[in-house]
Order: sequence, then structure tokens, then C-alpha cells
Amino acid sequence: MTTLLGTPWSAVTPLLDLQPGALTAVTSMSGVGKSTFAINVATHNAGAKRPTVYCSTEISLTDLMEKILAAHLGLDIQQHGLPAEHRGEAHRMHSRVETLHFLLGDDRHTITEIERTVPAREALAPLVIVDSIQGISRRSEPDSLARNLAALKTMADEHGAAVLIVSHLSRPAQQQGVDHLPPEVVDAAATVVSLRRTTHDWNDNGNEGQETAIQTLKGTHRGKRTTLLLEPQHCRFVHTEGGR
Repeated sequence: MTTLLGTPWSAVTPLLDLQPGALTAVTSMSGVGKSTFAINVATHNAGAKRPTVYCSTEISLTDLMEKILAAHLGLDIQQHGLPAEHRGEAHRMHSRVETLHFLLGDDRHTITEIERTVPAREALAPLVIVDSIQGISRRSEPDSLARNLAALKTMADEHGAAVLIVSHLSRPAQQQGVDHLPPEVVDAAATVVSLRRTTHDWNDNGNEGQETAIQTLKGTHRGKRTTLLLEPQHCRFVHTEGGR
């Protein structure tokens, strides 16, 4: 029986269905929190000593480490950023989490660069997170998205890695379907999970938790859902009251 990779939320773990050798997609409209979701999953697995690669074209190392530290310590960085007394701690935390590797910046990272960072097969299957698949795919090359997805699937198979990709939406998702997603993503992913909120503004509701529906659109648990609360000021999702 395949052991699923963990997440910070027990109710989400089976829905996300992160498995060695498989590709999972998480998708939402802009501002719902899919990057925060992906970062939370990355730090959870790195904290468990699992080799973890986080690739993003949309965030700097300094900003990423501040978000990780805010989530870890429960700091409010939404209004004033990371307090001065904790800024050095962000970089010290990075040096301590030896299993968490970053590929960051505005330049588009090739699949070859990502694969160089993924370790060979180990006792713990590596986790590769790409945020986002559109970010590393060139719009000027019509087949770039399909090629990158195929390469990530091959990487998952050859390295025994679980691959989690973030995919952007340009219009609201339907309740159950995947018609709103790029067909290349739907074909490549064994599991597709959506994040949905009533509002899409990161700052809505101030510091109150923003209830977010997590639903499997494709995969073993298709149609099943649970809810998390987004705490934007802490850059993290948490269980709803009474959740596990």
C-alpha cells in the first residue's frame, strides 16, 4: 500500500493524495491562497526531513522565508511586515531546514534545473512543488505547458517523487467539473484539487479566518471536500473549529 505524503491538515491529506511517482494539481482563482497552501505543504514535509524542492517564479527568498517564519511563529506580517527582531531568524531557519531547497526568481526555471535539485531515490520520496506551472511555461511556445507537464511526470516516475503543481484559473471554477482548467493539466494530473472562497481578495475580513473549501475535482476522492481557514496575516491555513 502506497504511503501518502503528509500535509499540515489531516482532513486534506487524503484529498490531495500526494503519492510517489504521481502528479497532483492544486488550482484556484488569484488571491485565494494557493501559493500559501503550497508553501505550508512544503514546510510540513521539509520539517519531517523529507527532501523538498520548492520552485517559484513569483517570490524572492527573503519574502518566502518571512512567510514561512510568520506561519511557524504565528506572527502578523500583513500590516507591517516581519518585525525587525525576527528578520535574522528567517535566514537562520533556512539554514536549519536542510531538506528544503528553493529555485526562485523572475527567470523561468527549466525542468532540467528542477531535476538537478531533486535527489536520487531515497528512503523518503522527495516532494517537488512548482508554483506555478504557467510560470515556468513560455506563452510564446504553444506546446511549452504540455512539454513541461510531461517532463514533470517523467521526473516523478524516475525519481519516485511526488509532484505538486499550482495552476492558475482565469475564471471561477464550476462546482464539480474540470472544464475551467487547461486540458493539459487535467490530462497530466492524477489528482486535481480546487480551493474556493466566497471572496477572492486576500485582505477581505481583515485578520479573521477566511473559510476556504478544499475539493477534489479529479482522482480517487473525486467530489469529496473539507474546509480550512486562511489566516492571511500569518500566511497559513488552519483547521476550522472542530476540525482535525
